[in-house]
Amino acid sequence: MNNSDSGFRFRYICINLKKEDIFMKIGDILKPENVTVIDSVKHWKSAVEVATKPLIDQGYITHEYTDAIIDNAQKYNAYFVLCPGFALLHAESSRGVIETQLSVTLSMHPFKFPGKDDEVQLMITLAAKDNSEHMEVMQSIAMLLADEEKFKTLLRSSSADDLYKLLTE
Repeated sequence: MNNSDSGFRFRYICINLKKEDIFMKIGDILKPENVTVIDSVKHWKSAVEVATKPLIDQGYITHEYTDAIIDNAQKYNAYFVLCPGFALLHAESSRGVIETQLSVTLSMHPFKFPGKDDEVQLMITLAAKDNSEHMEVMQSIAMLLADEEKFKTLLRSSSADDLYKLLTE
């Protein structure tokens, strides 16, 4: 993983943001059953399918949302790869979001999305019904990723339980 932006991860979002300013924390929305640790994926599309599966299985999104994420990756050069190691998978809420929820998927072996040089290990899938919920969750994710040591610890998680605890503490 390229760490050329070390120490800069999401700082542009977090300049004036403090933990006490965030109303919705990841732990307020993320369910333990939506956290997955996998060994690897053969293709980036498989990663998207694995990452969205818990949300489909529990009725938070439809398959259309998975397809929309894949379509967006192909059309817009995987814009959701926000920094080395991390992708925030999302699409328009009108394309299959039923209820707001998150899923988190960690791949022990990094992979690449099309058109991106940075490898990804951690994916958070954000399904938000409206823009206000979307922004609150984004702030919480930005704070998480701004903490470089915590981010590195997340990438070293060996189980879904450990990953969930780190994300929600």
